[in-house]
Amino acid sequence: MNAKVLWENREVSSFSRLYALFFILIILFFISLKSIIYLASDITAVSWINDIVRKEFVSDVGLKFFVLGLLPEIPYWIKFKREKNGIVIYNIRKNLFYRSNSLLLYLILKMLSKNYSVEQIVEIISEDNKISFLKAKEKVDHYLTQLQKIIIGENREGNNTNYNNIDHVYEFESPLVLSLLLTYKCNLKCKHCLVGSLRHYQIKELELDDIKKLAEQMEKYEIFKIILNGGEPTVRKDFFKILEIFNKHKIPIELVTNGINLSKEKIEIMNSYHVVGYSLSIEGSNSETHDFIRGEGTFKKVISSISNLKKFSNAFQVDVEVTYGKHNMMQIEEIVKLLSDLGVTSVKFARLKPWDWGQQLSNIVPNKEEIKKVNEKIWNIEGKYKGIKIMGDVPKSIEDQKVPGCNINVGFEIQPDGNVLPCRIFEQRVDDKIILGNIKSQDIFEIWNSEKAKRIRSYSKRLSKRFLCTKCEFARFCSTNYCIAENFIKFGKFIPSEEDLNKCKI
Repeated sequence: MNAKVLWENREVSSFSRLYALFFILIILFFISLKSIIYLASDITAVSWINDIVRKEFVSDVGLKFFVLGLLPEIPYWIKFKREKNGIVIYNIRKNLFYRSNSLLLYLILKMLSKNYSVEQIVEIISEDNKISFLKAKEKVDHYLTQLQKIIIGENREGNNTNYNNIDHVYEFESPLVLSLLLTYKCNLKCKHCLVGSLRHYQIKELELDDIKKLAEQMEKYEIFKIILNGGEPTVRKDFFKILEIFNKHKIPIELVTNGINLSKEKIEIMNSYHVVGYSLSIEGSNSETHDFIRGEGTFKKVISSISNLKKFSNAFQVDVEVTYGKHNMMQIEEIVKLLSDLGVTSVKFARLKPWDWGQQLSNIVPNKEEIKKVNEKIWNIEGKYKGIKIMGDVPKSIEDQKVPGCNINVGFEIQPDGNVLPCRIFEQRVDDKIILGNIKSQDIFEIWNSEKAKRIRSYSKRLSKRFLCTKCEFARFCSTNYCIAENFIKFGKFIPSEEDLNKCKI
C-alpha cells in the first residue's frame, strides 16, 4: 500500500473519530438541556439554583452537578442514615446534624446516592404511591428545597450546639457520634487539666485490634464521626495507624489537640486520612496570659499550628476552645478578633472549673456575676466578626424555660481502657453508677441501648424541658439547670432534690 493511500485512510479515520465525538457531545447536550428545562420549569428549583450561586457554593463541582440535575450526585460531605421511620443527616462541611420524620426524604436521598436522576425519582414516587406525576414532583421539589438548606447549612438554631433540628427528647436507635480518649498521657502540664492526675494511672490502653473492632461497628451502625481526644492523642506512637483504621472504614475524624506541634508535614499526612476537623485551645490573646496556664512558649506554637492548618489542611473546621476566668475575661473580644484574623471556624468559651488540677486555680474561678458578664459580652459581639461562630457556655435565649439538651443524647465517651461514660465531665466522679460498659467485651449498640444508658439519658431529657431551679436571677447561668454530670459531681445524683438546691452555690 503506497504512502498516499495510507495518508487518506488516516484522514478518514481521524474524521470518523471527530464525527463520533461530535455526535456524543450533541446527545449529552440534549440530555443536559432536558434536565435543566425540567428543573427550571419549577420556581422552587430556579430559586434553589440562584440561592446557591449567590452563596458561591457552585465552586464545588459535585454540588453544581447535583443542583443542575446533570449528575444527581450528593456532595461527599453529606452523610445520612435511616432512623426508625425517618432520617438523620450529617453535614460534615458545616458540622451540623438534622433529623426528619420523613421516610420519603430518606428514600429520595437513597436514590440520589445511587445516581438516579430527579426525573427518575419523580416517576418512581408517582408509580409507587399511585399519584400523578405533577403531585409527585411537588413532593420531590419540597424535599429538594429542604436538602438545599441542609447542604448549605442554613437555619442554625441556638448558640451553643451544632445539633441543628435535633430534638434532645428524641431517643436515637444508635449514637450519631463517639468520642474516644486515646490516652491520658500528654506533652503539656496545663494548670487547669481535667485529667491531669489520671495520666499517672497505670491503665492498659486500647490496642489496635480493639480500635479496629470499634471502627467496624461504627461502620456497621452508620455512626457519623469519631472524635479523637486525650490527654494528647498525637503522643501515641501508633497515632497515624489509628487514623488509617478509621479512614479505611470511611469514618470522618475530628482531632482534639493542644496543637503545639502541627507541622506542614504532619498536617499533610492527616489530610491523607481525611481528618475533617480540628479543635485546639488557647487561654488568652497574648503569650503572657496563655503561657501562664499552658507553659512557656506554647502560645507561639499553637498560633503557628492554627496558621499551618489554615494553609495546608483540607479539614472543614478549625475550631478553638477557650477556658475563661478572672485571668482572661477582659480579653474576650481580643481573643475573638485574633482567631477571626487567623481564619478559625468557631470559638467556644467555657468557664474554668476547680476540678482535678484546676483546684490550684480556685482564686481565678469566675463567680456568678462574672459568668453572666462574659456570656453577655459574647452575645453582644456575635455577628461582628465575619466567618467565625462565637459560643458561650449558657443558652442565649430561653423560651418557656426550655434549654438545649445535652450531647449525651447523641453519643458517648470511650475512655483509654475501653470503659464507656455518658460524657467526659463524668470523669471527675467515676463509679459503677455511670460506667455504661466496655467496648472490649461489648457491642456499642448493646451499650447504647442498655437500661442504664437509657435511664441516664432520660435525666438529661428532663433537664432539656424546663429549669429545675429558678431561685435566683442567675438561674439561666447555673449548670444545675442543664448538666446532669455537674449535678452528679456536686450532689452525687443526676437530679438534685429541693434540699440540695437550697444549698446550691452557683
